[in-house]
Amino acid sequence: MHQWSLNLLYNQLHFPGTMAKVPAMTNIQENIQYCRTLVQDQDLDRYYLSLFAPDSVRMHMWAILAFNCEVSNIVGKVSEPMLAEIRLQWWREAFDSILESQPRKHPVVEQLANLPDFGRIRYHLDKVLDAWSIFHEEDRATVSALECHAENTGGSINVALLHVLSPNALSSDAGPVRQAGKVFSLLAGIRAVNRRETGGTDAKALQATLKRIGDKLKPELSEMRAIQFTTRTTSILMAANGISDLYLRDLERAKFNIDEISLDKPSRFRKLFALLKYHMFSK
Repeated sequence: MHQWSLNLLYNQLHFPGTMAKVPAMTNIQENIQYCRTLVQDQDLDRYYLSLFAPDSVRMHMWAILAFNCEVSNIVGKVSEPMLAEIRLQWWREAFDSILESQPRKHPVVEQLANLPDFGRIRYHLDKVLDAWSIFHEEDRATVSALECHAENTGGSINVALLHVLSPNALSSDAGPVRQAGKVFSLLAGIRAVNRRETGGTDAKALQATLKRIGDKLKPELSEMRAIQFTTRTTSILMAANGISDLYLRDLERAKFNIDEISLDKPSRFRKLFALLKYHMFSK
């Protein structure tokens, strides 16, 4: 395995976005709209997923997903690890402020403060912060480390979402939900690999790396289809597998050559249809 290709993939495995200036928010509706817009702009796939959730919890999902966008932006835009860690620490302290009933004046923080049982959810959000803290360590640039990173980011976000969607869900549901988040995070990250940094022999090495990852994910997606859940709301999070299926098929058709993959495909209609189909016909 070529180490360069693993380093490249590791350094590109994030949801790109812009570090937007955060305006002062005056009421809860503005905070909700801020979170919703951020997720729409930077994590559209999971925004679509939230539309299948009951109205009463949708704003809570947007708060968690907006946090994920904010943190992903830190690592995506700050090249110096120490500066990134300072900003990640800001979020840890923001969580403390929520538990002290004095949330910091930030729209996402204020919305997280409105989550039911934030103390329970914080554990999973802390895992996201911890995963990004070690993102720049080169000795973690292995296939297994990439999977671990995806599990602790996308997987942990999914479990946090599970707590607001189905507070009484069985603990046995958390494993598959985490797995679905991991698979989605890996495949979305692969699509975000910077094409300008691939070419010639290097591109071939990256292609082999991506194929190895894809070959591992395909049986995981197949196995998750057979899982039964106690509530329909829990299965909402598993519907992301529908989009993961589309992404993996696109990679396979391109023979894992990212230069042959169009970021405009699959279309929004295909994604929404895949989510609907998975949600309606999953067990």
